[in-house]
Amino acid sequence: MRHYSRFAASMLPALATLVIMPQTALAEKSASSYLEQGNTHKEQGEFKEAIKDLNQAIEINPDFGKAYLNRGIAHYKQGNFNGAINDLQKAKEIFLQQEKGQTASYQYTEIILTKLYYNMGVESAKERNFEEAIKNYNQAIIMNSNYAAAYANRGIAYHHQKNSAKAIDDLKMAANLYQKQDKITIYQQIQKTLEQLQ
Repeated sequence: MRHYSRFAASMLPALATLVIMPQTALAEKSASSYLEQGNTHKEQGEFKEAIKDLNQAIEINPDFGKAYLNRGIAHYKQGNFNGAINDLQKAKEIFLQQEKGQTASYQYTEIILTKLYYNMGVESAKERNFEEAIKNYNQAIIMNSNYAAAYANRGIAYHHQKNSAKAIDDLKMAANLYQKQDKITIYQQIQKTLEQLQ
């Protein structure tokens, strides 16, 4: 009997490992299944349901970058720009830490975040809040220094603020970028605008 007790006692650490490992694997699988469900809802335009599922994925795995990325997109589609920015920034941080094998996800997050800032600038400009529009265009330009549309729109916002020098600088930059991108029609439109401003 003593030999059996020693044997059982020696097996406890191994058994504990076997019990813990499947639970971790199940948690990962559950987080992934919530991600899949959330993405399905997101693709069907059911953003509220998508966010609920993605919340579950994040609760199970707080370092699940793809869940933050997709929840950020769902927030964006709902018009919750602050929620979108928070989630996309968190996804970026996670992808940066997990750099190995995650560079495509990191770059995709950067693109979405850049477009988000640009679109926030457009919305602010529509509301004639040019100061806020400029702040958002600044963020888009910081993330992508070749974003011609952000320069063009920031130039227009500066023009509305009666800051001709900055407006002209931004419009010149936008014109140069559009020319390099072979977008001749937009390039010519900006050139006409510049002639009127100078």
